[in-house]
Amino acid sequence: MSATDASVIGFAVGTIATLILAAVAIVGGTRVVERKSRERLRRYGSGCVAVVKTYRRVSMTQHHVLFLVQFPSGPRGLEYTMSGLADGWLADVCAQQSAIRVIAHPDAKTILIE
Repeated sequence: MSATDASVIGFAVGTIATLILAAVAIVGGTRVVERKSRERLRRYGSGCVAVVKTYRRVSMTQHHVLFLVQFPSGPRGLEYTMSGLADGWLADVCAQQSAIRVIAHPDAKTILIE
């Protein structure tokens, strides 16, 4: 094997390793940010009751969910993009108009289902 072949192989291996490490760092960083956001919302948010009015799937892991949230200042209808919710669970709570416990940020930008 010539020096040129070895350098091409070394470059390819280094590039692949760099891409793999970057993907792992992005996924790990995203999880840390999400965990810290949930902790902050639990600390500063207010406990509320919400009802799922409608929902629609937008990707394999995300739904647009329209909630009627009972804030301390009064009810508000708000749509959020949520990930990690099961279709069956959403269908049940939407059809039955079941009240669920949520923690909502005071400015209503984020919501966390308990």
